[in-house]
Parts: sequence; C-alpha cells; structure tokens
Amino acid sequence: MENVSATRPKRSFAVLFAIVYICLLFVAVFLNRLSWLLLVLYSAASLVTFTAYWWDKSAAKRGRRRTAESSLHLMGVLGGWPGALAAQRLLRHKSSKQQFLTVFWATVLINVAAGAYLAWVGQASVINRFIEGIWQIVVP
Repeated sequence: MENVSATRPKRSFAVLFAIVYICLLFVAVFLNRLSWLLLVLYSAASLVTFTAYWWDKSAAKRGRRRTAESSLHLMGVLGGWPGALAAQRLLRHKSSKQQFLTVFWATVLINVAAGAYLAWVGQASVINRFIEGIWQIVVP
C-alpha cells in the first residue's frame, strides 16, 4: 500500500499540469495569441495518441506486434501528450516504466516550451499561418 500512496502525488501533479496547460491554451486563444485551430490540433493529436496507447496495450495483451515507443513519443511531442497522459492514467499503460516516463516528460517539456516560446515571444502568427494553411487544404 505504501507504493500506491507514494506515486499518488506524482499522478496528481501530472493531471494538474495538463489541466493548467490546457487552460492556458484556452486563455491564449481567447487573447488572440494563438489560433483556435491549435486547440483542434491538440485535441486531434491527443485522440490519435490515446488510441495508439490503447492499440499498443491491446497488442501487448494478445502477444501481437507492438507500437514502437519512439512512435508514441513522437505523437506526444507533436501535441498528443495530453492524450498520452490520459491513456497512461486510464489504461494503466506505460505508466510504470521509468525510462519511458523520463523520455515522455522530456517530450512534454519540449512541446510546452516550444508553444510558450512561440506564443509569448510574439511568434504565434507562425503557428497560426501554418495551421490555417493546413486547414485550408483539408477543408477547402
């Protein structure tokens, strides 16, 4: 039982961190510092990443070919880390392997730092133009 309570504060911090970050994204969108399409991108990336974690857990249970950890990390650094975090908590997948978690949190910090830099240093327009360009291709 001691082990469970020892990890609880870490889990609470992780969830709180994700909630605060998502709230800050909403604030940045509200203040027109970021495009609302960035929220769509994070949501889509999180859904894809959550699904990849679910698929990998299912493959592990059935003894099938697994998703490469590098692929899971790539999805996380590209904006899917909230979905990855949700999958780690809800599916209890990839939540105890320390080496994986170390790299996971490094990808989260890279993603958050890049977003913060672009939004608050005044380069948010680069993200907005990129996302809006993709949006125009996808939805003509």
